[in-house]
Amino acid sequence: MKKNKTKQTAEMVKDELKQAYGKLTETVDWAQKKYNKLDNKTKKQITAGLIGAAALIAGAIGAKKMMKRKK
Repeated sequence: MKKNKTKQTAEMVKDELKQAYGKLTETVDWAQKKYNKLDNKTKKQITAGLIGAAALIAGAIGAKKMMKRKK
């Protein structure tokens, strides 16, 4: 019985991941279409913003790791 329940849970997780992936793919496709319609100046601003956001996230992850090492 336990194996069957584990198998059902695994299938549910697999289905949820497929749904999430489908939604993510749709969102990326939508964003790419919008991005392609923009002028070069706006594209550069968006790219700079994304790079800045990625740097902030990387910095936060690095700071968290450093805090863990100090303990």
